[in-house]
Amino acid sequence: MADDIRKLTHTTSDIDETIDEVGGARGEYDSLGERLDDIGGESAEDRAALVELVDGGAKNLAPNTATSGTASNVVFTVNSDGTVIANGTASTAAWFEITGSITLPAGAYVISGGEVVDSVVNVRVVLATNTSSSDIIADSNGEATTFTLDSSTTANVYIRMSTGRTANNVVVKPMLCTKAAWDTSQTYQPYRKNLAELTVDSDEDRAALVEIVDNGAKNILDLTKATEVVRADELSYTLAADGTLTVTWTADLSNSGKTINFKGFPYKAGIYILSGAQLDGSSTAVRADVRQGSTAVVMDYGQPPTPFELPSEGYNYVIRVQAPAGSATFKPMICTEAAWNISHAYQPPRPSYQELYERVVALEQAQQ
Repeated sequence: MADDIRKLTHTTSDIDETIDEVGGARGEYDSLGERLDDIGGESAEDRAALVELVDGGAKNLAPNTATSGTASNVVFTVNSDGTVIANGTASTAAWFEITGSITLPAGAYVISGGEVVDSVVNVRVVLATNTSSSDIIADSNGEATTFTLDSSTTANVYIRMSTGRTANNVVVKPMLCTKAAWDTSQTYQPYRKNLAELTVDSDEDRAALVEIVDNGAKNILDLTKATEVVRADELSYTLAADGTLTVTWTADLSNSGKTINFKGFPYKAGIYILSGAQLDGSSTAVRADVRQGSTAVVMDYGQPPTPFELPSEGYNYVIRVQAPAGSATFKPMICTEAAWNISHAYQPPRPSYQELYERVVALEQAQQ
């Protein structure tokens, strides 16, 4: 695992070095394209599959936990790559469980795998709560079917054959993935653990690396992406390459609070942590707020951070000063509570591999 981490560190560093090169010129495009080729993937589909793997684990959400066996006179042989060979004629409806008790959040999905011969579905892959036709939530119909879950759902994945259907050594490739992943690539991938699920030493550097590779950098607050910055004349600021924010004011603002408002950051609803104020935590006279409209959802003035909820889209990051002349430094970071529990270390905002891939696609289109 240590070797894998070192390799990933090298890859992450390589891509970081090329981020600034993405600009549209052919030479710059070739540089980033070559970087992605170096970490695997020669075609657009291969690169997309790689991005899916790096950002979220392999796209197949259904781990094949089955062992070879027989159901209704059909022999099912499980291969190491997650595929299953089906052979025989079903004496009754055959149900062969691939994955037991998988929980899926609400969303759009695709289930695929099976065999269709002359419009007859011999073998199908289904998502079902039990082994009855009435329990089926989604059916591949031998090839692939898109379906939507309106709420979190727990079910099982089966290979199913109707009574009298025959499979002649059919190689079934059971796959359950998001529709977004399917739209990116229809190529079968076996289930693989994502990096967060693998055993990782407990030191913060490795944990932080896992967070970066799985989801992009954990810091979702990139001040350079503010849609608007509204600054009081009494305040000035500088923003370093690593995201560090330094705020300076020369007037005594003790009697009149002034703000710098970085507006318009999108996010997914959830539980987050705000951190980064390089202050002693004793006073709110100088602080950073996360605000929705004019309402402060949470403050950061150097105190131990506490989780807060962002229930809807859009927030502002606001520096507020009501103090004698001086300066203050912030390392602005908003991350999920789960990411904070892995590591409290500051990370500058970085694009995820998905974002880098999208830039490559845009550049490819621009070159055509």
